Amino acid sequence: MKMRRQYGAGQKGFSMVELMIVIVIILVISAMAMPNLSRGITMIRLRGSLGGVAGLLQKTRIEAVRTNRIMVARYKVVDSVAFAYLDLNQNNAIDGGASGQNAETVIQFGQGAQYVPKPASPPQGLDGTKLLGYDQKESDAPFNVGFSQRGIPCKPDSSTSTVASCQPTYVSGVGGYLYYFKAASVFGDRWGAITITPAGRIRVWTYSDSAGWN
Repeated sequence: MKMRRQYGAGQKGFSMVELMIVIVIILVISAMAMPNLSRGITMIRLRGSLGGVAGLLQKTRIEAVRTNRIMVARYKVVDSVAFAYLDLNQNNAIDGGASGQNAETVIQFGQGAQYVPKPASPPQGLDGTKLLGYDQKESDAPFNVGFSQRGIPCKPDSSTSTVASCQPTYVSGVGGYLYYFKAASVFGDRWGAITITPAGRIRVWTYSDSAGWN
């Protein structure tokens, strides 16, 4: 004879009140974690953008040495999207490159990330004397980073349609290059910077509220 399994009144499930309490707890924990999660994602986007720009700058330097001519990396915003690019044919535009033969290298910034010329209120200025070993002032806008035929960073002469000359940055008194960037977030903007020493060393910096620039 088969035994029938009986479900008695002693077996209980969750009441609606208990389920509502669990849901409220989950919502509270999510609300507490959301700002940190959002700031973390924003910083990842910013670091990715700065890493791409640093790679572009290194390629610009290599191309200057390889082709034995001045090369310039520039910044441009198209339809609210920020780009950095190697201006191969020096026409201050993103296009197919020199004579249409070589495609220009283009880096698209992550969502909300952008170059900030002369920021009115960065979280804290980059201490060049402490971090770089010399006083590094912020570079003038726009974002035009030149490299000479020897791979030395220089300030390009943009008075003509093509870059005819490039003054070494250490002569102009600014030491090298320093540009600030940020990624916008509703829970607080994240900040970063790129420095290029007079010798051509490129470095990415990000700002942490607890540790400062690193």
